[in-house]
Amino acid sequence: MSLIKHTRFLLLITLIALIIFGYHPMYFNNEGEYTGNGTMSYVLITLTAIVILSIVDIWQSWKYSEIKVYTLSLVAIGIVILGLYAFGFIKSLMEIRTLTIPLIALIIGASSEYSHKQILLICCTYIIMSIYVGLMQIYTNIGGFEILDTYLTNAKNSFGPILCIAGVMSLLVALTTHIPNTLRILLALCSIVIFVEILTIRARFASITYISISSFVIFKYLKQSNKNISLVRYIIAIAIICCIVYYLSDYFIDSFTRNREDDITSGRGEVIVDSIDIFTISPLWGNLTLNRDIGWVHNYFFLKLSSYGIIGSLPWMFLYLYLAVSIIKGLFNANLLSPYHYGWAIILVSFITSLAEPTYPYGPGTTNFIPFLLFGVALSNKIK
Repeated sequence: MSLIKHTRFLLLITLIALIIFGYHPMYFNNEGEYTGNGTMSYVLITLTAIVILSIVDIWQSWKYSEIKVYTLSLVAIGIVILGLYAFGFIKSLMEIRTLTIPLIALIIGASSEYSHKQILLICCTYIIMSIYVGLMQIYTNIGGFEILDTYLTNAKNSFGPILCIAGVMSLLVALTTHIPNTLRILLALCSIVIFVEILTIRARFASITYISISSFVIFKYLKQSNKNISLVRYIIAIAIICCIVYYLSDYFIDSFTRNREDDITSGRGEVIVDSIDIFTISPLWGNLTLNRDIGWVHNYFFLKLSSYGIIGSLPWMFLYLYLAVSIIKGLFNANLLSPYHYGWAIILVSFITSLAEPTYPYGPGTTNFIPFLLFGVALSNKIK
């Protein structure tokens, strides 16, 4: 491997650590407001360096239809945003940057030709950093592993999905057969620790996402290797799962319902209903013509439809649905237990999260850089 590729990979590992470390409680004040703008500078510098070192290779990625569609859709979205900004309908151009970062990650992932060991190192770095920052959040803000009535974790709605991504990574590595058993056992334990962390910070939709994707991954694993797994191993696996469910059942229920018995959605369901009402009244242009004041819609799909209508949101909807269909196809056709194909399951976290978080699947900031990078790796290795 050339010096440039070595340097680029080292910078990528550094970038992963910086992105996740940015959620350390030391970067939040007592009101939960983010104060770590200095870390973002290092993230952007590192990302810029990676892009510069990748320029020679990025032309290879243009052959993938997902990248072509993403690029052309981003151009269309940029034109729409500039138009809306010029006429005073929106006050910021930040969404262009938000959508550009995942595209950069997708292009780098599809053109970098990472090895099997490099992908595992990417995943392990992400997992270790996520567990560490999760523990710091829990012990600093909560005091330990207990469910409290109030939400005390910093940036819970962003960090919860990060933990979910790390958990899915842990499970994928743990189920990959040609990896040393010691590492597989360690990563299986990490997947359980991460699940407990998600429950403790009360990232409820992240918990649902983690359970859903993990169940699918385990189903694929059993379907793929049912001839090679003995009855004894089946029994042991079922016993372990039953024990986990038994010991975490009360913890799980408290995480979801504690002090939220009247409205488990914390008011988000009502806002989504308001967005559907806006779309029903003005389906073509949404709130651009009604100018109603409603809360922030915690669903990416309904947020765009209600904000801009069918016509205004067309480039957003086309890109979102095109990528979603591509991911679903990949999930059923790829070997998810090959490191080259981990990205199909990992990017799914971002898209499922978008059903309950308006900044996903592309933002906030560089949060979704690694899922899209591994998605790019998966695109470039469809036949492996």
